[in-house]
Amino acid sequence: GKGGRGLVANQDIAVGEVYLRIPKEIQFNGDEDDLDHLTPQQRICVSLTRHIKKGADSKFNKWIQTLPKQFNTITAWDDDDLTQLGTDLRIMMATKLQHELLRDYPAVEDYLTYDEWSYANCTLRTRGFTVNGNIEEWLLLPYGDMFNHHIDGSDSFELDGDDFIFSADRPYKAGDEVTLKYNANGGW
Repeated sequence: GKGGRGLVANQDIAVGEVYLRIPKEIQFNGDEDDLDHLTPQQRICVSLTRHIKKGADSKFNKWIQTLPKQFNTITAWDDDDLTQLGTDLRIMMATKLQHELLRDYPAVEDYLTYDEWSYANCTLRTRGFTVNGNIEEWLLLPYGDMFNHHIDGSDSFELDGDDFIFSADRPYKAGDEVTLKYNANGGW
């Protein structure tokens, strides 16, 4: 994309054509035996933090290096920052997110510091995909999370067997940026 990130078609892509397939082996779903008692989102956050700490020993290291180093999101804003949002509804929504983060932290505090929890949660909220529109089931998809948003972007993404696939809802020419409309399928 114009900002240095994004995905560009390296060949023409027809409507309905699958242009990206992410096999189960590189989907980031937080499946770790000792985390079964946590929610899917909490498992992903703990697992992501573990992989970050592994550094070069993590099979996800190259992808992790593409992640933002920090987030400046409303979950970290103080009351003065929140008033800049303007309307009571926006402030209420931001406060709700902050309270959810604090409320859910005790479930993961044996695994993560609060800062690690906040970072991993922001990573999941800004880069995660829901599985076939199920808001209870999330994945992080290395490199599949590099799509830029466009209001006319609406390509499909879904679980197909064990693979997560992206298919074109419109034709692309080689060199065109491939975009998604965030929240089109319930993800992001």
